[in-house]
Amino acid sequence: MKASRERKGLSPQVRIVLIYTVFSALWIFLSDTLLGFLIRDSSIISRVSVFKGFAFIAVTAVILYQLIADSVKRSASMSRKLAESDARFRSYVEHSPIAIFVFDQAGTCVDFNPAARSLVGREPAAMRSLRLTDIIPSQGRETADLVGLLREGGEFPIVQVDGRTIWLQIRAVPLDDSHALLFCQDVSERRVTETAIRESETRFHTLFGNMLEGFAYCQMIYENGVPRDFRYIDVNAAFDRLTGLHDVAGRKVTEVIPGLIEGQPALLAAYARVADGGPPEQLEVHLPSLDAWHFITAYSTERSRFIAVFDNISERKKSEQARESTLELLQICNSATTERELMSGLTLS
Repeated sequence: MKASRERKGLSPQVRIVLIYTVFSALWIFLSDTLLGFLIRDSSIISRVSVFKGFAFIAVTAVILYQLIADSVKRSASMSRKLAESDARFRSYVEHSPIAIFVFDQAGTCVDFNPAARSLVGREPAAMRSLRLTDIIPSQGRETADLVGLLREGGEFPIVQVDGRTIWLQIRAVPLDDSHALLFCQDVSERRVTETAIRESETRFHTLFGNMLEGFAYCQMIYENGVPRDFRYIDVNAAFDRLTGLHDVAGRKVTEVIPGLIEGQPALLAAYARVADGGPPEQLEVHLPSLDAWHFITAYSTERSRFIAVFDNISERKKSEQARESTLELLQICNSATTERELMSGLTLS
């Protein structure tokens, strides 16, 4: 294998010389030996040697012609393949949506593709005067230092000729000791989207943290397809305030509020229907372990998960019970005709 690689590495000129040298040496040695073996007369050997020389010239001419023709043919084939490969590569670069620049050691642009010209908004003639520092501020760095910085990639703002500022994702690849390849992609739209998402998340978390109602994001837990429990994924501060429970995220409701599932099967059933894709549901639930009444609205945004927004309505329930007791007392007073009936009614109530 090693010898094969060495032969493949020989230049055409060396290959021709080696073949010619070996053939010539074999011709001279073998032909002289053969003549000396077949012919004993020296005068005849002398005359035959002349014809042998002409034969040598003719044979070697044919061999040299064939070797040179093969070498030229291989060279032409390699040149054609190289040209085709270069054309393909150039086509890839020319049609690439990513801007590609080539900068020399002085930091001057020496080549570029159409996407690069479109990115910086310059005419082809003006591209030749483009400097690497026009794309990324040098901050006192040399060109080689800038290329080294950009090898890891990064995002940088640049000001276009029309005054607009755009963000570029840039990465540099050294081509050789004097040139570097720069890949640039406009990520301004993505950064705007990311900023909008961050602002939206900030607004959501502000609302989430300051809403008066309790908020619980939960995962339904099934056993053999039957809902058995649910886990708190996230809750807001109002959840802690309204329930008096803390550090519930990641825990099952059977751990946080023992007996809830057994005591309120209708609650688990409602959550299961919502988590299974059903419409939002509202219900009032009494939680003896918390000594509280909750008004709950449950809805789902994805399968097997649900959101419960609730408010503590214990005070309202107490007011309703007090009002009902007062109404009942008034009814007893109004219906009693004697003191004995009044006392009897009050005792039964």
